[in-house]
Amino acid sequence: MASENQENQLTPRKYFKTNIIIYLALLAGPLVYLIFKFPDSINTDLNVEQHLDSQTYIAILLTFGGVIAGYFMYLQLVSKIDLEDALSIKMAKLQTALIMKYALLEGPAFYAFFAYADSNNLYHLFLGLLPIMVMLLYFPTQEKLKIALKPNRAQRQQLDKVDQIIT
Repeated sequence: MASENQENQLTPRKYFKTNIIIYLALLAGPLVYLIFKFPDSINTDLNVEQHLDSQTYIAILLTFGGVIAGYFMYLQLVSKIDLEDALSIKMAKLQTALIMKYALLEGPAFYAFFAYADSNNLYHLFLGLLPIMVMLLYFPTQEKLKIALKPNRAQRQQLDKVDQIIT
């Protein structure tokens, strides 16, 4: 019973792993869709000369809007992390900010890939790859997460002891 309760407790190692799993899951969704859908489009003519249609304009707006909104929403949510908060509260707030940032990149990528599957317009493919490339830059390393958490000295020591339960 005690070991089962201890397994459910939050440690820095579990927190860092959880953030990486969330990141990879949100990154994998559009890529898996594209991997399964792309072979279907190889057998058809790719539209390079197609004029910009409404789907393309929507994909452009969503892509750049998602990148910009994700960045600023992340900054806003991280700025709400109070220096006096407990480490577990800081971790929860940062995780929420990360999920929002990743989701605002994943959505436009999905839309652009769906539009690409519908029209074979290469603009949509490139517009879908843009947020994926931006998302690759946001890989959640331990150092990035530690900086964003704004830990005080005691919290930094807790984070350095990766298998210690966070209180």
